[in-house]
Amino acid sequence: MALTLPLLSALLLSLPGLASGQNSNATHVPLLILGGGMAGLRAATLLSSSHNFSSYTLIEGSPRLGGRMHATTFGSPTSPGGEHVVELGANWVQGLTNPDTGTTNPVWTLAQAVNLSTTYSDYTDFLPYSSNGTLNADEVNNAMDAFSDAFDTYLSLAGERQAGGLHDMTARTGLRMGGWGERGFVQRAVEYWNFDMEYAMSPDESSWVQVANNNNFTFNDFSDENNLVVDPRGFSTIATSPFYALPASQRGEVRLNSTVTSIGYSSTGVNITLSSGEMLTADYALCTFSLGVLQSPRITFTPPLPSWKQEALSGFAMSTYTKIFLQFSDKFWPDTQFQLYADPHSRGRYTQWQSLDAPGFLPGSKILFTTVTAQDSIRVESMSDSAVLAELLQVLSGMYGPSVVSAVNVTDFYFPRWHANPLFRGTYSNWPAAFHPAELDNLRAPLPGTGAGLGQGRLLFAGEATSFEYFGFLQGAYTEGERAARALANCLLYKGGQAGCLGEVWWGEVLEGEGVGETYV
Repeated sequence: MALTLPLLSALLLSLPGLASGQNSNATHVPLLILGGGMAGLRAATLLSSSHNFSSYTLIEGSPRLGGRMHATTFGSPTSPGGEHVVELGANWVQGLTNPDTGTTNPVWTLAQAVNLSTTYSDYTDFLPYSSNGTLNADEVNNAMDAFSDAFDTYLSLAGERQAGGLHDMTARTGLRMGGWGERGFVQRAVEYWNFDMEYAMSPDESSWVQVANNNNFTFNDFSDENNLVVDPRGFSTIATSPFYALPASQRGEVRLNSTVTSIGYSSTGVNITLSSGEMLTADYALCTFSLGVLQSPRITFTPPLPSWKQEALSGFAMSTYTKIFLQFSDKFWPDTQFQLYADPHSRGRYTQWQSLDAPGFLPGSKILFTTVTAQDSIRVESMSDSAVLAELLQVLSGMYGPSVVSAVNVTDFYFPRWHANPLFRGTYSNWPAAFHPAELDNLRAPLPGTGAGLGQGRLLFAGEATSFEYFGFLQGAYTEGERAARALANCLLYKGGQAGCLGEVWWGEVLEGEGVGETYV
């Protein structure tokens, strides 16, 4: 006889050792979803809409849902530019619909479903500058063409490398093999514009093969278009709207401002403790915290994470992509979408500037933003707002002339500190060269998980960082949330928690030591 969900929960609760640390004062639910970003919301929405399952509690540490999709109001209401909504985190739908195959990015499908306002970002629409004004456009365009040609070769060689069973190397190696040389400050700026602005890390820190795969899965399978979100409802609408469109009786409980401090797990369940001291227990839990949070010491796991899980979490890379917004009393920059700044001395120093005061974006807003990544993000986060603003005004004075910049006033200024924020510890992940694909199975494998016991995993992990195809992309969080929902529905509703109910689609064989057989080279 198949066990019903209430009977299964009662049976599991009667077993000794359900989620280490359980006590009689804990609140029990069949499922806990930890984190209210894209992965968590997609899992919750699919469980409710496709499986009629609402016996879950979603725990979110911030006062809002959306995770790294975070819109805010920016601009002075008394300034000529006025107030507008800007995106502090995820901002682009990257890859739309493949015109040949019709394959569509699920994020684009969501955006269209809620009629999200977006505008195509034309990265060829820019003017180049340095510290002494404009640069020779031909020199910069020639460098852009040279990088594009080298990157095409880079992608082809990566495919040949995988087909030949050769080990991975750094993206820097691939670019050099493709014919790219970082010869001067213009080339450094062009490389940063094309590589770091996508992966938030340098070619020296990134995987050759997996960056190539990642690029192909999104920009070949879908399209090479990037659409900037300029919707006053915020980008997170694509995740929150489908969830809240469900009848209240069909949605699980949502708890905001609830920070998890510890997670206990066993072969029979999971428990969590909140910063308030409250404990909750569950038959299963889905952890969608960012890789940066899982790498930090802010959450205590009981028992401690096994070495294979620690190595996987520590080995993958979490970087930071920081947009710095400025609003001025008047617009003094050109009408192009972008401006490229090639610093003569420092690679990646405020290289890309983007105007929001342009047709299709936020015309009349007098808003300009620049972006820094990786260590430069950490550097600016450690500085005061006034010190960062002073740096930016100095750069702009070099680009456009001191008299031009001094003639206008800054009416608003803001940037998020993603790396310092304990709820995020960065913006998105990247694949380093030394990280083996088999280790991604360890990163996404449920706990506890040793050998055949993997099928009894109770604590699952999902997010953009667990996606082989789409790490670093919003579609990675979406597809991993869906994968988790299907696995959890299988265990909670259809297979009664039996061994292996998570399914092969969810987990891979856990590697120990040097790996399984000859698969780990």
